[in-house]
Amino acid sequence: MILFMVFAVVLLIAVLAYKSHILKTGEPAKNSQYTELLKGIDEYIEENYVKEQDDYEDLAEYEAAGTYMASAMSAPVMGSAVASCEMIGSVPAEDKRRLEDAIDNLDRTFMELVFSYADEKGMTDVEVQKRANLDRKAFSKLKCGTTKNPSKATALALAVALELDLDDTRDLLSRAGLALSPCSKQDVIVQYFIEREAYDIYAINLALFEHGEQILGTQVS
Repeated sequence: MILFMVFAVVLLIAVLAYKSHILKTGEPAKNSQYTELLKGIDEYIEENYVKEQDDYEDLAEYEAAGTYMASAMSAPVMGSAVASCEMIGSVPAEDKRRLEDAIDNLDRTFMELVFSYADEKGMTDVEVQKRANLDRKAFSKLKCGTTKNPSKATALALAVALELDLDDTRDLLSRAGLALSPCSKQDVIVQYFIEREAYDIYAINLALFEHGEQILGTQVS
């Protein structure tokens, strides 16, 4: 209990110091971009966060669709399921590339996909670990397989660190048996930043802290 209280106090001091830094310097986003983002969070939460299942008539369908997509992305590809030349030729180039990438990544584990994205973006393991706000030892446990599946907070932290869009974030989460949910305010807040390509994890954590949600990174659980 004492250690928990000490950790909570240290975390509060760190968050308040970071908030003060933002107010004084205008960082992490230039031209008051972060301030503008904060202005829109509450409205976004109001529109997208579901407090109770009864408040969202289509929630069952939403979650069913999410579960289907997660399982579909991780399921092995049967010969007839691979897109034919005619199918590929009928879609835009960007969609064709995304389809090809999805097929190439189907058999990859969570961390294999993390490192694949990191390689694509020219990021080192250390850069990914630091951008995800993860402890070095905790990241090593994931890398070595000691920790098989990360927590939602850790998975989202890595998605932010890799600057993934929503589609790739959903794909990455599915490898750990996770999915974004409208019933999680944490998920809604992180989704808000990802949609706006605002990938400063400390800014995201400040927003999470101010809304009483678990911050991203720091440890693997």
